[in-house]
Amino acid sequence: LGKLRLDGFVSLDADESGAVTTQPFTASGGQLHVNIDATRGRLRAELLDADTMEPLPGRSLNDAKPLTGDHLNGKLRWTGGDDVSSPRDVRIRFTLDRASLYSFWLEK
Repeated sequence: LGKLRLDGFVSLDADESGAVTTQPFTASGGQLHVNIDATRGRLRAELLDADTMEPLPGRSLNDAKPLTGDHLNGKLRWTGGDDVSSPRDVRIRFTLDRASLYSFWLEK
């Protein structure tokens, strides 16, 4: 019997540290969820204006609360609140330190 991690076929891995930025998308609200393995490190994220690449107020990397551990459904949080919504298209920049990112999604 083989067991596979949910969404575990492919991951973005950072043995030390690294970052990845998404393509632009419309953020109509909800909370950002991730499937990660950060048992040896952490993951943070920031919401960026898709055009200017500037962080949205309260959603910068400095506002991000680090997520650690192994999570199939981890919720990302910021000191400025948890809702992911913007009237303009956004991008997400994930910053990983000794972590693996398997998937992410928005959920209301």
